Amino acid sequence: MATRAWWSSLVFPLPLPTDFFPCLCYAGPMGKACAFRPHDHVVYPGQGVGQVQEISEKTFKNETLLYYVIYLEESDMTVLIPVDKAQELGIRTIVKRKEAERALRFLSEDFDPSPLDWKMRYQVNLNLFKSGGILDNAAVVRSLYHRSKVKELPIQERRLYDSAYRIFQDEMCFALGLRPPEVETLIHGYLEKAKENPVVSGTVDVPG
Repeated sequence: MATRAWWSSLVFPLPLPTDFFPCLCYAGPMGKACAFRPHDHVVYPGQGVGQVQEISEKTFKNETLLYYVIYLEESDMTVLIPVDKAQELGIRTIVKRKEAERALRFLSEDFDPSPLDWKMRYQVNLNLFKSGGILDNAAVVRSLYHRSKVKELPIQERRLYDSAYRIFQDEMCFALGLRPPEVETLIHGYLEKAKENPVVSGTVDVPG
């Protein structure tokens, strides 16, 4: 499938706060301080894991701005993110291995029951999903995974679960250096442990 042209995929700011925006910056084009470099892999909340292709100047309505050109492989889409709006959008780097292991253990920890009203439950999980944090995505996956074992999820919740799971799995692949099937096995293993041992300690058993 051909990659979409950048002008068909302009992204505009949404009110998505984040606690994960990187502190270190470097000087990009136009002398602008940039948090990400070309070839960096990043997480775009609600969209997926992508790679910064380049940092480019684009002119719209006689105004020249600096953009991150990010390719999202899962959706085969290239998006332009204004450098000045990346933090507001919640775009962040892939977590380190230690944080990834913590997120996996989080899947098997005890948690409060989800609201029985699926619309209320959906809104709670949607807000977590939009925030884009690794533990927020893990919370959505854990909540909806266990709910689906009790009763089939409504279509909207199923789509939310699939999206959260995909982004979580993709980030784990990069953070742990593993292939998708290996990560899928880890995720399901930790989700299933919740029944037997809600508190998990130690390190993650990573193949190889």
